[in-house]
Amino acid sequence: MQFPMQRASQRGFTLIEMLTVVIIVGVLATLAVYGVRKYILSSKVGAANSMIARIKSAEEALKSEKLAFLNVSGDFNDSNFYPSQQATNPTQKFGKHAWSVSGGSAVEKNWRLLAVQPDGPVLFAYAVVAGGPGDPFPSLPTAKKDFGFPTTPASPFYVAVAKADLGGSTGQFTYVLSHSYSSEIYVENEGE
Repeated sequence: MQFPMQRASQRGFTLIEMLTVVIIVGVLATLAVYGVRKYILSSKVGAANSMIARIKSAEEALKSEKLAFLNVSGDFNDSNFYPSQQATNPTQKFGKHAWSVSGGSAVEKNWRLLAVQPDGPVLFAYAVVAGGPGDPFPSLPTAKKDFGFPTTPASPFYVAVAKADLGGSTGQFTYVLSHSYSSEIYVENEGE
């Protein structure tokens, strides 16, 4: 003869208890995937921040020697970003590309003059536009336009921009930007 308490402990889980556990595990897995994805995208933007810091350092060193910043790209058209396939070839948006400024284009020659070299292949494409006192600021490829530029530059300036499609939304780019009037590095559309 079995007692009622023994039968209840041998019975197992009900369907509702199992569904509750499955839902909780599903919610936790979704949160974990979102957190890991955000962490990965943040690390990719961190690599662009590091490269922008190198560009800023190289531009400042060049200015102390030649009293002007180097206008590496001319403007922020897609064709003037380096490596150019990063900005213009949507089929290669997720891969890293070699930084090899051995070609003969004007942009590659200017990158050689600036002497900025990443540690390895890059995910972002880069452009640097410089000007002198009184020159207009270049038209930026970003949606945001207020980065603390003065109305009219009173001294030489440069603007460095990194661009990549990190999230797979066609035409939605992540931008990392800095300029000579600020030590800040701005990020737009992180995770896009």
